[in-house]
Amino acid sequence: MLLLLFDILKANDMNLRDKIWEWADGLKDWQNDLLRRIYESGELTETDLKEVKENLLATLRDLDLPHVVSRLQKDQIQTGISDEEPVRIKKLSNLKNVGKVNEDGSLTFLSDGLTIIYGENGAGKSSYARVLKKACRAIKQDLEIHPNAFEENSGTSTADIEIIKDGNSETILRDVNEKPDPRLNSISIYDRECAEAYTEGKVLDIPYLPSDLRAMKQMAEEQKKIQAIITEEVSKLRDQNETLEHKLEDFPQDDAIYPLISALNAQTDLKNLEELKGLSEDEIEELKNSEKTFAESDPAKIQKVINDINSKKTDLNHIVKRLDQIDELINKNIHKVFPDLVSEINTLKESQKLLREEFANDLPGTGNEAWKKLWNSAKYFSVNHAYPNLEYPVLEDEGENAKCVLCQQTLDQDGVEDRLKRFEKYITDDIEKQLKEKRIQRDEHITNLEQLKITDLLTEQTRNLLNDHKPELLEGIDVIKEPLLNIQKQTATALKEEIWNEEIEPISIPVKEDLSKLVDKYGEKIEAYESLKDSSKREELEGKINELHAKKRLEEHYDKVKGIVTKKREISLRQEATNQLNSRTITDKVSSLGSDIADIIEENLYKNLRDFRISNLSFEIKGRGREGEAKSEFLLENRKKLPPNAILSDGEKNGVSIAYFLSEVSHTSHNGTLIFDDPVTSLDHGHREKVAKKIIEEVKVNKRQSIIFTHDIVFLLELEQKADETVPVKIIYLRADESTSGQVIDEDNGRPWVSMTVNHRLTYLNKRLDEIKKELKSDPVSENKVKLMIKGWYELLRESWERAVEELMLGDVVNRFRTGVATGYLDRVKVTDDLIIEVDNQMTHCSNQAHDQAPERNNPIPDTNEMEDDIRALKKFRKLLIK
Repeated sequence: MLLLLFDILKANDMNLRDKIWEWADGLKDWQNDLLRRIYESGELTETDLKEVKENLLATLRDLDLPHVVSRLQKDQIQTGISDEEPVRIKKLSNLKNVGKVNEDGSLTFLSDGLTIIYGENGAGKSSYARVLKKACRAIKQDLEIHPNAFEENSGTSTADIEIIKDGNSETILRDVNEKPDPRLNSISIYDRECAEAYTEGKVLDIPYLPSDLRAMKQMAEEQKKIQAIITEEVSKLRDQNETLEHKLEDFPQDDAIYPLISALNAQTDLKNLEELKGLSEDEIEELKNSEKTFAESDPAKIQKVINDINSKKTDLNHIVKRLDQIDELINKNIHKVFPDLVSEINTLKESQKLLREEFANDLPGTGNEAWKKLWNSAKYFSVNHAYPNLEYPVLEDEGENAKCVLCQQTLDQDGVEDRLKRFEKYITDDIEKQLKEKRIQRDEHITNLEQLKITDLLTEQTRNLLNDHKPELLEGIDVIKEPLLNIQKQTATALKEEIWNEEIEPISIPVKEDLSKLVDKYGEKIEAYESLKDSSKREELEGKINELHAKKRLEEHYDKVKGIVTKKREISLRQEATNQLNSRTITDKVSSLGSDIADIIEENLYKNLRDFRISNLSFEIKGRGREGEAKSEFLLENRKKLPPNAILSDGEKNGVSIAYFLSEVSHTSHNGTLIFDDPVTSLDHGHREKVAKKIIEEVKVNKRQSIIFTHDIVFLLELEQKADETVPVKIIYLRADESTSGQVIDEDNGRPWVSMTVNHRLTYLNKRLDEIKKELKSDPVSENKVKLMIKGWYELLRESWERAVEELMLGDVVNRFRTGVATGYLDRVKVTDDLIIEVDNQMTHCSNQAHDQAPERNNPIPDTNEMEDDIRALKKFRKLLIK
């Protein structure tokens, strides 16, 4: 799978991924959401089309979108991911109902380095690989992952993929047949489908990336579908309007409303029509009265009508004035005037009582009017004659005791000063006078209250008038009559008794305002009738009557009018929507991108073909765009104009496809994970070596996590050798038995036996010896089975000595799985007579234990202690040579 063809950063300083993202990000929400739906779901459902259409129409209306919009994320574009650190796959586990894979099996990958999953045919590699390819957008996405075909299975096929993103671990719980997960978009997958896609036919869809280009093409196609839906809606709307307009042909032709009705369009102000339609209760009354007024507006009758209305107005106005008087005399005084007046009277009464108590021991008559005159005369004599400019009473003059202005005796008796000042205060306050004035005010209020005529507010004539025209007002007056009488009585009693009752509250008289309006209305009627004496005014009244009739008819037909305008607006909106759905801009963008891609791929492909020694092919790559689609033409120049598939061998096809794949991933703007599924099929040893070198370069130079599924042991060792010690390598060995596959063998040191180093083999032999010990202790074991276990163990030990010769004595200069001799390692060779003797002895010993022997020899079976000694011999040998 060539995942990131558009995500080219290096060539010509052109980041095509960002161009696609910038273009998509500039789309309006509804259109961006349309593209996102295509990426996520492929072909849109009727519901999708409906929701996109409704979001488009809402956008044109400038309203909130009715359906939730999820804008396309950058890492959903299969041409590239975000500029953030790409994800790494940490673990694939918990496979359930996936082929014959053991549900306990799990693959744990190096996050920074190369993980090789090795297994013979049928070991379960393909099952694990398919789960990753389906999750990571391999080029072939129509593959279906099935449960074990030889067993009854129920339930969904699932797997867990643990990833690392920005240092954080996250587990993706997948139905393995669901659409690819966008979180894995940075992962590129190569498999045999890539080779077929690159070399099949003359004109090729750009591999994998066509999902993006097809998404853009499909975007144009889906917009055309929406256009067709909208066009059908417009046709239906026009048919409906034609029916409604026919029903309005008899609409009244007045001067105000009919011109609006006859010119209904998308811009018609429905709010204005809403305000014009129908008659309020007042207007219904107005129409009734206007028709009556018009009928009565004969100049010979009109004055009599005016006199009758004026009489009614006068009667009602009298009631209003009476209510105003009640409101003025009672309600407006209850909260402030009356309580304050009673309070002041009581305060003065208390003061009067206190002063009288003070004069109780004085001469009879002290404090009366005669006494007050005496006091005021003495004060006048003192201020104007005896002690000018001194405040009366004077007790001291120029440091000496003053004399009494009456008896001419010196004022030196104790208490005289206080007594004279009390007399002065009494005269000044004049409480008697104030109390009298307040009670006069109170009596005036009482008189006014008692004179209020509440029981006879209405005359018989006025009562009949209200009963005929405004019975609710008559009821309102009757309702307040009793409360008014009560408050009148309570208020007068409180004032008379000079004890205010705080529970007395004003009585609401809402009917007064309604009566006032009725009085004003009668006044308006009088003015209207007076004006009707003028013929032009009578004509205006006739026009008003016609206008009110038109409003009434508009209300009867308003639903039809509103329906016509609404449908005309919907038609106009949909015409604008069809313009928005034009796919020209999509086609132009795809055409531009297709041309850019071809130029860049050609240069990189030539370079990789040279590296793979197949640059002798004469070819040309061209890009073109048409109707929202981009194509890449891979043209092999040949006289018969045959397609690549008819010319290239299987090995050349695979070589071209790997060259194509690596040219793309080497130009991505990120170092996302690479997954290879049997990448060297049909390749000879030379090309296999080149592929291994290229993969190691991607891990080493571009710091890519790489995962390889292979059954080729030579390729595995080639990768391991090329990795040297600079690239971390992990090998996972898979095997199968009769019932299950995908069994992970010693995952920590998981590798096939033939590829194990001496150190790895020692670890395995120790582990196997522990298993033999345990089995010997558990149950009685037949002698034949014991022999077979120990024989097998010594066969592995003998092969380990053979590997020791290659790795330790010959320094890996010669390796049976390597394509050549590593002359650079010659300085590692260590061959001495002692070493040769040791190897020969140990190989002979192992062969004696592993080979069949005649029963007559009766050689004893080695025990586990002897087997441990034999392992120690190999360990000692290894330790000696790695110093």
